[in-house]
Amino acid sequence: MIEGLGEIPAHFHRTERGVFTLLAHDPERPLVNTAEWDDQPAGDFPGPGAPMTMAEMEDSVERVLGVRLPLTRFQARRETPCERWVSCS
Repeated sequence: MIEGLGEIPAHFHRTERGVFTLLAHDPERPLVNTAEWDDQPAGDFPGPGAPMTMAEMEDSVERVLGVRLPLTRFQARRETPCERWVSCS
């Protein structure tokens, strides 16, 4: 549930300002992605290859959706030896 928008189903959402993507394969750790129509939003960007901060991602979501969506970084759990083995096979 997003305050100001209501519930948004998990998939691509095109707006007049860009695209917001919500994928919830794991409801505890949904994937959020944006694509903005403008070449570059106002501000000083660090350049290609620089990691995006959570604040920059929240700003991008707000520009695309028109509402603020607070994001939190998830804590990756430690994988078990079995999971590690399966993922390497």
